[in-house]
Amino acid sequence: MKKALSFCKYITGLTIILLALNGCKPSSSNNGVPTYIHIDSFTLKPGSLPLTSSSAIEAVWVYWNNSPIAIVDLPATVPLLATEPGVLSLGPGINLNGQFNFMVLYPFYKSDAFNITPNPGNVITLNPTTSFLSAVKYKVISNFNGGTSGFKLASGTTEMVIVTDSLKFEGNGSGMIKLRRPNDTLCEDSCTTTFNIPANKEAYIEINYKNTIPFSIGLKSTFQTYSYMRYLTGAFPSATWKKFYISVRDFVGHYPGDTYSLYIKATLPEGVSEGTVLLDNIQLVYFD
Repeated sequence: MKKALSFCKYITGLTIILLALNGCKPSSSNNGVPTYIHIDSFTLKPGSLPLTSSSAIEAVWVYWNNSPIAIVDLPATVPLLATEPGVLSLGPGINLNGQFNFMVLYPFYKSDAFNITPNPGNVITLNPTTSFLSAVKYKVISNFNGGTSGFKLASGTTEMVIVTDSLKFEGNGSGMIKLRRPNDTLCEDSCTTTFNIPANKEAYIEINYKNTIPFSIGLKSTFQTYSYMRYLTGAFPSATWKKFYISVRDFVGHYPGDTYSLYIKATLPEGVSEGTVLLDNIQLVYFD
């Protein structure tokens, strides 16, 4: 199914390119030969927000003089049919809720722009950078640097702990859940820090993770004496550190609350004797 979705996403991007190219009227000066724009990666500038400068920009939205040309996975080489100088704008795209076939333009990152003089038949390599928009607000849910994880055990037998050795990702430490048979097969932890999320505004939770067993991420809404908790997404095992961008606007719209809290649940699959989930840099990013 993943291959089918990836193919569909490729066809979508290709269709946008073809539509853009068909809408151009190449002049005899380039004989319909495009200039090729190559983009290896999109970098988040250090210090954009105090907690972390890590990012997972996997796609780019491409505009020529404010007209859309393509939406493509990175790295990418995009054909540009143009004869006159212009402005190429690049918008950073991310995987929504960890779904690797569902890209969105991240609303909190700035686009980058380049003045381009077409050079038909040749490749122009660009190295775009981004930073958070000045209007962005944030709340640190847990950075795992203070000696405690910032989570408490909701169910299971193993609490999240802090690791400060080579297992950590950034800063002074990372959070770790470790499950071992026969006693540990499931661990559900809730964050001790509650936070507010404005209604009808863009809001995401960002998390860095590395795991040998699956885990899920949930959100709990509390309104006066009433509460509702729902798991929003999850992650398959990853041997390298990755990043989640989890949209929570719809959850807040359906389940408004005075406060919210984050839940992490790890499960030891059948036939697996032990496993770990490493977490770092959990923050809420939003517009107020």
